[in-house]
Amino acid sequence: MLETIDLDAKLTKSAYKELMEKLDVNLAECQRRLREARIPVLVVFEGWDAAGKGSSISRLVQPLDPRGFKVHNVRPADETERLYPPMWRFWNLTPARGQIAVFNHSWYRQVWNEPVEEGESNLEAAYDRIRVFERQLADDGAVIVKFFLHISKKTQKKRFEALLSDPAFSWKIGPLERKRHGLYDRYLALAEDMFRETSTAYAPWTLVPEEAVRSLRRRYRMLLLSNTNVLHFAMLRENYPILEHFDGYILSHEVGALKPEPRIYREAVARAGCLPQECFFTDDVEAYVEGARREGIDAVRFTGYENLKTELAARGILT
Repeated sequence: MLETIDLDAKLTKSAYKELMEKLDVNLAECQRRLREARIPVLVVFEGWDAAGKGSSISRLVQPLDPRGFKVHNVRPADETERLYPPMWRFWNLTPARGQIAVFNHSWYRQVWNEPVEEGESNLEAAYDRIRVFERQLADDGAVIVKFFLHISKKTQKKRFEALLSDPAFSWKIGPLERKRHGLYDRYLALAEDMFRETSTAYAPWTLVPEEAVRSLRRRYRMLLLSNTNVLHFAMLRENYPILEHFDGYILSHEVGALKPEPRIYREAVARAGCLPQECFFTDDVEAYVEGARREGIDAVRFTGYENLKTELAARGILT
């Protein structure tokens, strides 16, 4: 997946300045609107050392009202935090309604850093915790936006050398950063797994499913079925280009019914223009999958991208 990213893509300084001026205004307006609508927002930054997480966060918050956001720098759990369940400390950092929480590193340390640095072995349990955590937040009306800042190993080495040559920033590169650089390929494999296992409709790493959705749409009618609201879906449409690959949207606030109520599935089948048994549906919530099955739809629980590909291949949808 990460190999599909064009790491040579660039903007000219003039184009960047023009875009950022418009985006600053839009972002400030979004903050006012989410405060009025009392929507909590979580913005997650993950990525490589020296990829620019800190500078990206600094630039992101410039146009924001400082009374409406907090930035959390997430480090490895301390002795006290280890006495509690793994997600406890992150629940304590979730934003109030109408507020924004920005995370420099996050709960994804459990599946990206800790398997290498602390020997965390039960990755499946960690993936489940993350999916449940994000699902509960989304079901309560939160918006979750996740960024992964990707650079090549070669670029990381060059940036390390530049930082080390500058006395003002050389402190950023220590033994741990050098060790992680040496294990780049191991972290790369974990990142790929992380994307596959934790990209969902309500909290997507947009890189993961887009190619698959684009490919499927060439042969099948693609519909998105979602429990959402007007402001939440407007934000998704604006920020997630993957939604352009769907032929239509069946939204709870428009239908007047939520998954797993029968009416929303029946509306989806009607929009699809085929029989229920000719439809395929996937969702990470078992109750929603069961609701679809009760309406005669072929449905499976989403537990990861690799598993979904297997299910689609078994039906002759993917080859």
